[in-house]
Amino acid sequence: MDKAILKSLFYDYWKNIVVFVLAFLLFKSCQTNNEVQLANNDLKKEVKDITKELTEKNKDLQGKIGQLEKKKQKTNTKIAYIQNKAKKEIEKVAKLSTIQLADFYAKRYDNEPEITENGVILIDTVAKQNIIELMQKDLCESEIEFVKDNLKITEQQSSIKDTIIDNLGKSLTEHQKVMNEIIKNTEKSLRKEKVKKNFWKLTSGAILIGAGYLLVK
Repeated sequence: MDKAILKSLFYDYWKNIVVFVLAFLLFKSCQTNNEVQLANNDLKKEVKDITKELTEKNKDLQGKIGQLEKKKQKTNTKIAYIQNKAKKEIEKVAKLSTIQLADFYAKRYDNEPEITENGVILIDTVAKQNIIELMQKDLCESEIEFVKDNLKITEQQSSIKDTIIDNLGKSLTEHQKVMNEIIKNTEKSLRKEKVKKNFWKLTSGAILIGAGYLLVK
């Protein structure tokens, strides 16, 4: 193409050419910004979903802790019941007759004791003390079983609480991970913007120089 024609065309349309070039560069800039924004939005959604999932898990675990606490309360009620029952039974021992004492030993050991004019083979005072001690032993054995149950429940609660703490730690880790990615994306975007600004300056200068050159020729 003849230089004169090229010069004439550029002279007539140079403004349009400059606008087109600048619009193209602006479009690319916006496109990059949109890509960064979309990437950050995806990261935010990811951490939001993870947080929601862990929150729901912790909510369920809190519910289980509450259920276990109710079990402990029921066990404590049973302990209080057997304590009161044993106390009442022990209080009755002092009023037992010789025949009643013999009946207790017969049922307890499946062996009829010998009753003399002084009572059973053991004098009543000793027999009563033995009965009290036996009842206390029975009470302790029952209490121990309930205490064991409570201990198991407490261990389960502790395990669940550890899981909740672990879930919270995972949530914080994911938050930190996403924040680091967002910061990384933002810093990358800022570096690109800086390069683009410099590119724009060089491009604009080049366009003006080129236009001037063609116009002068």
